[in-house]
Amino acid sequence: MVKKLLSTARPQATDPEDVKRLLRAARTGATGYVKELLDEGVPVDVLDGEGSTPLMEAATSGRLKAVKLLVERGANVNCTNKYREGPLTYAAMAGYSTIYDYLLPLTTMKQLVKRAAKMREVMIEREQWKLPEEWELDD
Repeated sequence: MVKKLLSTARPQATDPEDVKRLLRAARTGATGYVKELLDEGVPVDVLDGEGSTPLMEAATSGRLKAVKLLVERGANVNCTNKYREGPLTYAAMAGYSTIYDYLLPLTTMKQLVKRAAKMREVMIEREQWKLPEEWELDD
């Protein structure tokens, strides 16, 4: 019984190719493939070399369906990468209003919320705040 508990408590190593596949699928909005990889056991919060997650990739790329799927599957909305940016700040920097609006009430890290709000203001001033009909990228 102790062996069984120990074997289930250890995190499993993730194949680097699966990490790349999940990050790419999230970035391109391939939600079917994202779901398939997650169902196969690829962790939802895998990191690339800069500490970015699939959720950050989806938020940066305007992939609302992928963002929602990743959140539903337990993605950490409060995570930050080596630049101290998170999914909400990336959605704001890219000007994706619907993703920003979706992630805002889920994000509890005050620094992320403040930074994202400032980025949102900048994007509105630059007239780069995109409404859904201007960027509907998901297939």
